[in-house]
Amino acid sequence: MFTFIKEKIVNVEEMLINNEKGSVIYLNPSTYNYFRKNMDLIENVDGVRFDGIFMSSFLKLFGINVPKRQSFDMTSLAPQVFEKAEKEGLTLFFCGGADEDVNKFCQIIQSKYKNLQIAGKRNGYFSDDDFSKVKDEIIKDKPDIVILGLGGRKQEVVASKLTPFINGYIFTCGAFISQTTKRIDFYPKYINRLNLRWAYRFIVEPRTIKRVLISYPSFVVYLFIDFINYKNRNQ
Repeated sequence: MFTFIKEKIVNVEEMLINNEKGSVIYLNPSTYNYFRKNMDLIENVDGVRFDGIFMSSFLKLFGINVPKRQSFDMTSLAPQVFEKAEKEGLTLFFCGGADEDVNKFCQIIQSKYKNLQIAGKRNGYFSDDDFSKVKDEIIKDKPDIVILGLGGRKQEVVASKLTPFINGYIFTCGAFISQTTKRIDFYPKYINRLNLRWAYRFIVEPRTIKRVLISYPSFVVYLFIDFINYKNRNQ
């Protein structure tokens, strides 16, 4: 996994500026722990970034050069993607949440980005057996950008499966779609300015606390193991 990250880490802003199409997934400690044993499930993705300052900070300690924060939310990357789409006439497909979530999300986003062209949208509730049908639905609309908010593990796997079929950009976005239905700027400005997004999520989404308590300590151990294995292979 350490080798995968070193080879796949990307600067998404540069990708957008240089029109370098490709798929980008965002790993957090929980998904890192899972995919390190299931690398084949994400083998097609073109780039990887990280969700949260905790993971980025630890990767830096182990010698990985992590570009500045580029999370897919309204405090970071999402506005750049939407502005590029408006300016260049690129079409988008949104997949995630329940039908009411993705419908409301698109209304909110289009109220802010009035020239945004949404080629299609659908809910994120489908099984592995339904993937072929969902893939055909997305391909039919020929989007230039696909945004996947399907939850950890599922969205990364779907991004990898879609990569050979989409001649454009694919981004995973975590809970961005459902969060935006509550308010377009999910994080208050002072929270974002103080880099306390993690604490804010603990308050408004307390279910994330359990995930952190379980997966984050394991991530530190696994990262150290993967780093040692990487060093031993490259001596």
